Amino acid sequence: MLTPSLAGVNAAVAVRVKAELGQGFFASTRRSRDFQQWMADECNRMSAILAAVAGELAHEAGPIASEIRSLVSQMPAAPDFPAIPAFETINSSYREISMVFTEIVGHLNDLAGQGSTAADALLTEARAYINLRVQRDMAGFFAMDAGMVGRG
Repeated sequence: MLTPSLAGVNAAVAVRVKAELGQGFFASTRRSRDFQQWMADECNRMSAILAAVAGELAHEAGPIASEIRSLVSQMPAAPDFPAIPAFETINSSYREISMVFTEIVGHLNDLAGQGSTAADALLTEARAYINLRVQRDMAGFFAMDAGMVGRG
């Protein structure tokens, strides 16, 4: 992505342009495997900067400082997001857990077929999870936007 030259531009305008370019970049990388980690990190960083701005300008006089305080006060409270594990870590754990889960669902089905009420109740919970997983797959992989499958 090319960054336009901002030489000779008002500093506030330059910052705004760079922020909008960054937001455009994030919008284009939503499918990146690291996007959630980046968003969490950016929320933490922006919140820290805004908290510092509010603290440092708490007693600053003038309409610009007042506008800054007003904007900071309108900001929704953002949690301090924990670091999200790397994609490879989540992916590896997910694969291992999924394999065990799949095998156990088969065994629960066998036990429920033999009359185990506990296995039957647990199988119902497992099926509810599988239904959620299918719904997420449908939303993520088969999204309909502007009449085109897989785009959205």
